[in-house]
Amino acid sequence: MVFERSVDKASRLYVGQYGASGPASNPVCPEGPLSVMPMAEPRWSPDGSWIVFETWPDGKNHNIAILSVSCTNFAELTTDTALDFDPAWRP
Repeated sequence: MVFERSVDKASRLYVGQYGASGPASNPVCPEGPLSVMPMAEPRWSPDGSWIVFETWPDGKNHNIAILSVSCTNFAELTTDTALDFDPAWRP
């Protein structure tokens, strides 16, 4: 599962699983520049390789971005001045 959690008053993405010892979760990108980027409203890709989400790296303008699960590929899909939110995968 992927979900958002407030850390130091900012939204961050976490991935988690439920095992024999209970729930466990880890930050999506635990280090590097993406580890401090605000991220919210995550959705897995149908193949489980990507996460699409809402981000606002400038602190104001909300955009839609995509990120590989390994945190090696990142791109903002929208960059207009409107508030972009609630991303979803479409067939």
